[in-house]
Amino acid sequence: MYNENQVSLIGNVGKVEIRSSNGTKYAIINLATNERWTDKQTGEIKERADWHRLTTFRPKLVALIEQHVGKGDFIRAIGKLRSGSYDKAGETVYTVEIHLDRIGFLSPKDAAPDTDTEEVPF
Repeated sequence: MYNENQVSLIGNVGKVEIRSSNGTKYAIINLATNERWTDKQTGEIKERADWHRLTTFRPKLVALIEQHVGKGDFIRAIGKLRSGSYDKAGETVYTVEIHLDRIGFLSPKDAAPDTDTEEVPF
């Protein structure tokens, strides 16, 4: 049986952070996705935004994000779902994030290239 862990999101960038840990740079992107639907009882159009935390330690991808990704950009992100937990003030906090493999630029901000990864581009 074949199992696959792949997440594909299209949304708007919120905050972009470039951090360093033990001399290794990594990127964190907060990405908003929106969902719209019509309330069946009232006919009113409703909207909801969900925020997703994307992280990557891939050097080329970190450099690309640092140079070309900013707040408001419309992007497609592909990665793997990762869950974890940590202790905060005696309580366990559970987390879910996407470990970013690829990114595509959907807004015409500038001529940012697609990521240079070993995978086939979308």
